[in-house]
Amino acid sequence: MNEAPITDNGDISLNQLRHEPRREPNMLLDSLIHEAGMSYAGLAGRVRQVGKARGLHPQYDHASVRRWVRDHATPPRRCARAYLRSAHPQVRPHGEHQ
Repeated sequence: MNEAPITDNGDISLNQLRHEPRREPNMLLDSLIHEAGMSYAGLAGRVRQVGKARGLHPQYDHASVRRWVRDHATPPRRCARAYLRSAHPQVRPHGEHQ
């Protein structure tokens, strides 16, 4: 197996970076955020509100949302609830009552 070397200071070598698969940005998520008139910070705040309402203490901020978009990472399920509440307040996720 050909492992990419790690430099003396612990950084990943340029050779390893070349072999890492690049993820495409999540343009759908990005466009939905903008369509709803939200900023990344605004969505993160809404996700925190949804989490707090469920007894959680999420620490998401604008950088978290940027990573979800940039790295095509899967955002938490609370993200969908927060988006629906902001963009379409008349729509409630299944099982949720007004």
